Amino acid sequence: MLIQDKVILNNRIKMPWLGLGVFRVENGPELVNAVKHAIKNGYRSIDGAAIYGNEESMGEGIRQGIKEAGIKRENWCRLFRFISYALACSRLENIAKIIIFN
Repeated sequence: MLIQDKVILNNRIKMPWLGLGVFRVENGPELVNAVKHAIKNGYRSIDGAAIYGNEESMGEGIRQGIKEAGIKRENWCRLFRFISYALACSRLENIAKIIIFN
């Protein structure tokens, strides 16, 4: 499998098979550099979620990587699972209700 290999989703969007995941990576220069260098070295998918809390550094790394690699924004795919955050909040709310009312 190559970094450039893609899968076609049901909605006909082509998504890279491989991507850089940023789970458990804190905001800061380490994340900015990791994302930037991944993009410069051929990665076209960055996988993040609001619940990770590192969107600022991920976004800055994407901005710098795209600029330094000289690619267009349309040529990469950023996976961002905001639904995870919504689900986590609803689960916490349900857990809180169980604790408070039982």
